[in-house]
Amino acid sequence: MLGIDLFSIGQITAQEGDKVLTQQTDENYASFVFHEGKLAGAILLGDASLAVLVQNAVDAHQDFSQALAQSITTAEFMQLLRK
Repeated sequence: MLGIDLFSIGQITAQEGDKVLTQQTDENYASFVFHEGKLAGAILLGDASLAVLVQNAVDAHQDFSQALAQSITTAEFMQLLRK
């Protein structure tokens, strides 16, 4: 679509045992796939302002196991990335 920012990286489809965090609003969509606690991939549609932070986390195989174990929400995860 024209005029809508899109960013995707890595594994965007969950496999058995993976954790997925998704958030959708009227104008934005975000989905994050975690494999063994590590961010394995993501899709950002509309607001792609987290693209660099997501790419860094995927490239570094950053482990979010502790946050996921606390049943973190998608909004909370997005805030965590910004820290």
